[in-house]
Amino acid sequence: MSINIQSSKELSHVKIMNISDSLKNIYSGPFSNYLAISTSLDSLIEQQSKLVDGLFKLHINLVDITLKYKKPLLPQEEGIFMGTIMKQIEVIKKFTTENETRSEYLLCVSRFIDIFSWITQREIGDFLEILNNKLSIYKNDIMNGTPSYDRVHKKWLESWIETLEKLSDFVMNNYLNGLTWMGTEKLPVQFLLGDIASEFRNFDHLALFKEINQGENIVRILRHRSDDDGETSTSVE
Repeated sequence: MSINIQSSKELSHVKIMNISDSLKNIYSGPFSNYLAISTSLDSLIEQQSKLVDGLFKLHINLVDITLKYKKPLLPQEEGIFMGTIMKQIEVIKKFTTENETRSEYLLCVSRFIDIFSWITQREIGDFLEILNNKLSIYKNDIMNGTPSYDRVHKKWLESWIETLEKLSDFVMNNYLNGLTWMGTEKLPVQFLLGDIASEFRNFDHLALFKEINQGENIVRILRHRSDDDGETSTSVE
């Protein structure tokens, strides 16, 4: 019996490593190509690509966190990470809206940036089907030369489209029922209240993070955790 339990743990570890590696391979593959080509295009495309790069890194960080830790007890705790990613999506859309008249290519990226919002979806299949249908139409237009792009811009778009396709496959293959916390460790209080990985902590638009750090929310979270650990609530006040 103990052998079976050990085998199950080993299989779980392999699955977790495969999930993490497959996402990072997308980043180091087609997405890195997209980033590299972006630097050779106009400055607005490069600026937008840096925002998307930050979003992808947040995405990798969130997946790694969910693979290591158990799901937080309170929605506010999970919201620290989810909210940061959703806010970054809005930042990219705002940047695009403010600058799209100066660079028509910005919309090529932002129109599909919502793929990163899969973390909030429960009907993953429907969500990806709609996105993939739009992506398929757009890809056919690019391949058929409508609209007309020069060789460098076309290669840039192909890298972005490949990134989207691989991200879609990643989500479909690993998170068909939505974002799942697969870890076994308890998310540390210190991790939630300030010792967050730098990719999250350094974003200055952490609205949910600021909210959760307000007095009453902190006390409520700490009291909830202290009760779970068998401590009295007065120990955190």
